[in-house]
Amino acid sequence: MPRYEARFTRAFEQIIQSRKKKQRRLVEAAEKAVREILDGRFGSEGFLQGDLRGMRKKYVALPGGETYRVVFAVCSECLRLGHDKFNRDVYRHCAAFCASLDHDRTIVFFLVNPKKERHADYRL
Repeated sequence: MPRYEARFTRAFEQIIQSRKKKQRRLVEAAEKAVREILDGRFGSEGFLQGDLRGMRKKYVALPGGETYRVVFAVCSECLRLGHDKFNRDVYRHCAAFCASLDHDRTIVFFLVNPKKERHADYRL
């Protein structure tokens, strides 16, 4: 049983749904990364900077050399470290979203996007 529960933003779900048929390997790799993250294996890749500072990332490598990142926040860590202030600026529904969660056991998944792409281009 996973250590954490998952919550997905609409942006995350739309990205996964839109790529299910044409980019099956990406979807499978993203789902595997989500399972690892929920088991508490965040990796040492740390926090994002810039527009998404305070959120974490986990890289997903695909055959052929393409690299994607899964962008997420560990709720308890976000609140403890004060990252909620940054995340609320980026994800405008964060305050209402966060209020309804069990902070000790929840991870919120925001995006799956190519590493080389700017995350500011996505509507959260």
